[in-house]
Amino acid sequence: MDSVQVKKTALLKILKKNLRAHKRKSNEALKIYQEAYIAVMEKNLEIAKKTPAEIVPINQISLPVVQDHVTDYEKVIGMLELSVDETIELDFQEYNNYVQDEWGWSGGFNSVTMAYTSCSSSSSSTQGSSPSNSKGSDNSLSVTERGIDC
Repeated sequence: MDSVQVKKTALLKILKKNLRAHKRKSNEALKIYQEAYIAVMEKNLEIAKKTPAEIVPINQISLPVVQDHVTDYEKVIGMLELSVDETIELDFQEYNNYVQDEWGWSGGFNSVTMAYTSCSSSSSSTQGSSPSNSKGSDNSLSVTERGIDC
């Protein structure tokens, strides 16, 4: 099958649900990314204050960046809302993107967000653990030169 006819209202409902899920995942991962980034910067500041300026060993920040693809959803939703057609024809790729929520960027997005959110859920059982206060002792999450480790 090369294409499928779908009801515009059903497609809009699916896309809006997928958009909400994307925003939730993205926001959760971005929050953890920000905390980890701040932790590395704070560690660098501590090093800079304790070390002679000419030999400050600054830690590089190599945290994977969370990509936000909200506009991809919003563009399609906007087009559908303006469409006068009640039935929309989707080709295989469009069906895969809009209905299955499998975009060309999905693999990378899911890998990065899972890296952050899995750290969050594994550390949520440890009281007070967050990247910004992790010192590597009793917390499940730590920031290293390689990035973020659970």
